[in-house]
Amino acid sequence: TYRAMLGCSLAAIPEYRHEALEQFEMAIELDPADSHAHFLYGQTLEKLKLPWRARLHYVRVLELDAHHREARERLIHLGASSPRSMPRPSLLSRLTGRR
Repeated sequence: TYRAMLGCSLAAIPEYRHEALEQFEMAIELDPADSHAHFLYGQTLEKLKLPWRARLHYVRVLELDAHHREARERLIHLGASSPRSMPRPSLLSRLTGRR
């Protein structure tokens, strides 16, 4: 997830924000199941005043880890607390105890 960390660093500098978003997208492309990268990307998108895009990544975090407290809190903060916005764990993940 070094690309996600690089994205966080670049996002702090206005001139590099476009490159920051590219780094996050690359991190997620390399490992779509990296919930930490999705969460960091969501936080960055919120800071860039793009909450509708951030919401998608928080939802993805909850798909990967239904118990991710911070992602759930961010969705509630963004006004996405409806049941459709909050994914439930799949039957297979509930049966196997995996997230």
